[in-house]
Amino acid sequence: MYKWLFLLLPLSLLGCSMEVTSSTEEKHIVTIKHVLEKQFTGPDQQLVELFEDPENVSVIGREGESSSTESPTELDRYLEEQYKPYFTTNMYERFIGIYAMNYPLKSYASDYQLRVGSIEVDQVESTEGAYDFTVHVMYGKDGMEEKEKEVEGRVNVNDEGKISNIEILDNHGLSEKLK
Repeated sequence: MYKWLFLLLPLSLLGCSMEVTSSTEEKHIVTIKHVLEKQFTGPDQQLVELFEDPENVSVIGREGESSSTESPTELDRYLEEQYKPYFTTNMYERFIGIYAMNYPLKSYASDYQLRVGSIEVDQVESTEGAYDFTVHVMYGKDGMEEKEKEVEGRVNVNDEGKISNIEILDNHGLSEKLK
């Protein structure tokens, strides 16, 4: 009887380990989808208003020093609220500088509406915490038929469930369409 117990114990522990991994993966995918949904839905009127408000202007000098009327600005606080909980500190700063305002402001400037049709996220088997994504972005102007572009990239999520890297690898011409 005890022999069977010792044989079955490792199998039951294996099942628990798979459940934790699956639960962790699900949490990572929820985080990734949230950020991508926010990034490719717009224009974000609140972001646009804050961006255009002179109170939120920062001036960067020749030596790299920056100055603004208030630190942090309302724009800074809005971006922190929208994105900071999902990123590591370093990646948050990089994301804000490269991606956060790119698509939402381009869609506003060109009078396009963006929305996410669907998002596919697949774990990369060879790299722990790495996920490939495809976002089916629907875009169009009022009164015109929507068109679709795929945006593909890769995200890395650390053990704390925070995005430590995000790269858009191919937007299949979406940036050019929004000009």
